[in-house]
Amino acid sequence: MSDLRDLRRGNLRRDNLICLDERAFYAVFHELVEKVKFANEQKEDPWVGTDEAMRLLRITSKTTLKKFCDNGDIRISRLTDKHLLYYRESILSFIEQRSNLDTNDGA
Repeated sequence: MSDLRDLRRGNLRRDNLICLDERAFYAVFHELVEKVKFANEQKEDPWVGTDEAMRLLRITSKTTLKKFCDNGDIRISRLTDKHLLYYRESILSFIEQRSNLDTNDGA
């Protein structure tokens, strides 16, 4: 634990350093990136609740979220009358589609 604190403060002793050539560094780096990507893919549930859906869309109004769903812009799963789940991919796709509207209008 003290080594971690020393690392954060920049107080490393020479015997704590590991030297790698460029090729070895990038091999380790790419392996770490792949492990992080895999871990993130495993944690993301394809279905999200109302709060997460609104966070992803960066909106604060449940009425706006309902409008998007009613228009068929976002895929939902109705578990009960009041409990809905929103399909994460459809939210991200909706955002992507809308982002291209503004850039193509001025062309």
